[in-house]
Amino acid sequence: MANPTCTYRIQLNRDFPFSSLEKILDYLYQLGVSTIYASPITQAIAGSSHGYDGTDPLRINPELGTLGDLERIINRMKSLGMDWIQDIVPNHMAIDRSNRWLSDLLERGNDSPYREHFDIDWDHPDPALRGRLMIPVLGNTLETCLEKKEISLEFSGSGLEIAYFDRRFPATWASYGWLFRGGNPPPPGMLSLPGPVQAIGLDAWEKIKMTWFRQLESNPRVMNWLKGEAERISQDPEKLRELLDAQRFSLCCWKETCSKINYRRFFIINSLICLNMERETVREDYHRFYLDLYEKGLISGLRVDHLDGLQDPEGYLNWLRLRFGPDCFIVVEKILTGDELLSAQWPIQGTTGYEFLGTLNQLFTDRKGAREILEFYGRLTGTNESYTDLTYVRKYNFLHHHMGGELDNLVRLASLLDPVHGGLETSSIKGSLAAWMSWMPVYRAYPGDGPLSGPDQDVLDQAFQAACHRNPELLPGLQWWQQMLHAPGPGMAAGDWVRLRRRLMQFTVPLAAKGIEDGVFYIYNPLIAHNEVGDTPGDPGKPREWFQERMIRRMEETPGGLNATSTHDTKRGEDARILIHYLSLIPGDWIRQVEDWMNLNQGLVIQHEGKRVPSRTDEYLIYQALVGGTPIGGPTDDAFRERVQGYLKKALREAGTVTSWDQPVAWYESGCASFLDSILDPRGSFWKKFQPWVLIIQEQAWPLSLSQLLIKLTAPGIPDLYMGSESWNQSFVDPDNRRMPDYATLESLARAGGLPEEITPWVRSGKIRIYLIRAVLQFRKKNPELFSKGSYIPLDPGPGWLGFIRQWKEIRVLVLAPFSVPVLPPFQEGFPDPSG
Repeated sequence: MANPTCTYRIQLNRDFPFSSLEKILDYLYQLGVSTIYASPITQAIAGSSHGYDGTDPLRINPELGTLGDLERIINRMKSLGMDWIQDIVPNHMAIDRSNRWLSDLLERGNDSPYREHFDIDWDHPDPALRGRLMIPVLGNTLETCLEKKEISLEFSGSGLEIAYFDRRFPATWASYGWLFRGGNPPPPGMLSLPGPVQAIGLDAWEKIKMTWFRQLESNPRVMNWLKGEAERISQDPEKLRELLDAQRFSLCCWKETCSKINYRRFFIINSLICLNMERETVREDYHRFYLDLYEKGLISGLRVDHLDGLQDPEGYLNWLRLRFGPDCFIVVEKILTGDELLSAQWPIQGTTGYEFLGTLNQLFTDRKGAREILEFYGRLTGTNESYTDLTYVRKYNFLHHHMGGELDNLVRLASLLDPVHGGLETSSIKGSLAAWMSWMPVYRAYPGDGPLSGPDQDVLDQAFQAACHRNPELLPGLQWWQQMLHAPGPGMAAGDWVRLRRRLMQFTVPLAAKGIEDGVFYIYNPLIAHNEVGDTPGDPGKPREWFQERMIRRMEETPGGLNATSTHDTKRGEDARILIHYLSLIPGDWIRQVEDWMNLNQGLVIQHEGKRVPSRTDEYLIYQALVGGTPIGGPTDDAFRERVQGYLKKALREAGTVTSWDQPVAWYESGCASFLDSILDPRGSFWKKFQPWVLIIQEQAWPLSLSQLLIKLTAPGIPDLYMGSESWNQSFVDPDNRRMPDYATLESLARAGGLPEEITPWVRSGKIRIYLIRAVLQFRKKNPELFSKGSYIPLDPGPGWLGFIRQWKEIRVLVLAPFSVPVLPPFQEGFPDPSG
């Protein structure tokens, strides 16, 4: 297997389809990119900006182009010696009319070949959900929506559908017979229903069905009757309710999922339903198209999205390796927390690189300066709550307020498998489960069909110990759960025990993601550059030796993993993070500036019913965001101010301390927006002080950005460039970080030319980054084994500098990079000569 020498991440959508990618292939080749690393390419919801809301894994997304377009592009890439890694999403699909598998399930029920493809609890205790899929799309209760006539029955070219505004859901096939037996008899000569509906593949069934629909449409009398009946029923709430009760789905208000749900969703996104990927038939059906692309040589590898959502990640990866063979390059999206290690048993090259990003973050933060800033942050905000405690509280509250239905489902499953559950009350079992899940120090463990592995047992025991310390009153329940995870309960079948343990792990993942990534990361703000998955915000700043140890281990264990510094999911771009890291090198100056700015802007702060707007935490967040986001060498124009406003609104709602997505608080959001507008005014007193200061920071910190880039390009692993990050990347969180790059400008910057005497224009334009990337990647292409197999030899070039040698046979390369202050290294006597 030949690993890529550099991947380039592309976010494909209707605004950047295959044809747009084709236009930049020569540019990427000249840059030194070996491999396109593409976002999902199969059919997704119309207008999807990312492709992770897939609806059909067997068809190319028509908004991107055709299979022929893809084949032409890849053949062009092959002529350049480039290949393609494809992002796949085996965890979930969209709840949408265009989801053929789900629509067929709703239409044909148990006669559908997809009746077991989706992770649905058909035996939910709520009578309204028994045998029916909950579809939480209504803005109000079903009864209210019926009274307001917001729900209707319609007949279209796709057949009978239940409509709620622009959402459509297929009526069950039995609905046609129900309609024909209604109060108004169908016209004479009405065609009988085609049948049978069972034991027919989806393609064949759709052909039969469409033929019948076309016959109906060809008869004006029949069509008038159908549309008339649909309109009559739509105007009769009782009749429509009778029809709805006969469907395979149950429409309900979206808010109900906070306390009740009968399907597994991606995180808490109601519109994404998860798949039963542990089933062989589901695996084969889902991967059929990708396997065909691989066998044809169109793709050379896979990137697996959200691996931790699967019930049995290791079993899935073993299957994937078996089906795609030993030469397929496979990396997984897996967030390693703290000292967590990737399982050596997984047959993959590595991860998508969040742990590498977190390791770099720690290197570029001065520990002493970070501590000084943390102490200031505590004084400023009036809180000394630790990151660990804040994380627990956030996860615990989120679980009860937004995942109550999932929590009840887990307790019910455990009670079914062990009805006695040690004689404990159900409330005790539920409370202890919530506490244990909230104290999980990593996203999940990976229980197999026997005793827990050492690492899994360690993290689970750590969670139980923390929960017992924090919640001693729950000790009996916690002990019951701990025993359950280590051994099956009395009379419990081994298969049920395995299923319960794995099921629990599937829900510690969304809890961690929503509690931390989309929660604490917007609340705990001493140094927001560390608020990235794979990092440890509560303990910033690690020594050089720690970094070197991690790189040695990376070379030994996952030399094929990606070295990511920016992705479509990072909270801010890599250069924004460096500028914020730099504050730890000048803590005294930073603290003085913040105090001065707060005094200067005091008149812009308002009070609303005793609440400060913005809060001190949010005001401090704004200043950091501006330090990282103010363009290097670029204008702070209206577009920039609009981007900052968009970021702030999202940050405030994700934090959920005053306003939220579920319950927006207009006075707080508008007050914060007004404050931001005022301080961004280029004529204002704040901006006149802030901009000159931040320009000085940029002049001091840009060499550290190049240093970060150089380490990424030469350290163990495969450098991954996120689209547009070859120039400065100071983006905010999505959707800002998913803006399309200006490739015309990037291509002009990439044109050959030696370093000029005056470097400033190259710095301001970002050409200096492109120059470095091109030089190193071209060298990597010529010496692939040096980086894929070569040893990693750490060096000590002096304070504030990282040094290492990459060596393969007679080839040696010396890498020197500042991580603290951009000064020349104090070369010591006996220091290795790079010319060797």
